[in-house]
Amino acid sequence: MAPIRATAGGFPNPTTHSMPVKTPTSSEVSMSLSALSKRPSSHRVRLMEFWRLARARRSSPSCKSSWNNTLKVSIFAVRLLVEWDAPVVKFAILVATFKSRSSLHAPLYSGVIQMPTLLVYGEDDKVIPAEMTKDLLPMYVAPQTTLVHPGGHFIPTNAAAKDAYRAFIAPFLSNPK
Repeated sequence: MAPIRATAGGFPNPTTHSMPVKTPTSSEVSMSLSALSKRPSSHRVRLMEFWRLARARRSSPSCKSSWNNTLKVSIFAVRLLVEWDAPVVKFAILVATFKSRSSLHAPLYSGVIQMPTLLVYGEDDKVIPAEMTKDLLPMYVAPQTTLVHPGGHFIPTNAAAKDAYRAFIAPFLSNPK
């Protein structure tokens, strides 16, 4: 199992409990429900529960409640993916990743990750120091690729980096160009 991406994308920082999440709009919920029109009603009920928890996560006055709702939303998301035969993820690209300090995430770090993974990080990153990403490297087994750039907290887009991204992704494309 790949680690939860705990960078600026949406999971709370366990130190500050900041919650940079987007609350789903009613039109997004409606679109999701209409996409499920051919699914059994039990799936629609679960999706409505998922959205209810997502909204509660955003509006909760208590950090602890927000954190608990985050976990509930994550669990529901995993259940929905398993029950709906979601497509298999063939690889992962993680940028400036680090190990969570939360004891709730400890089970996620108990084994090795065998999914092909590209880990991208900057040697001069002041937000997530390179050492924090390097601490995770032993958790990944081959084929694991690391792209280390000399810069800070950003995704490199120079020619060499683009070549590295293409080389990593090419084996997973059904019709590589």
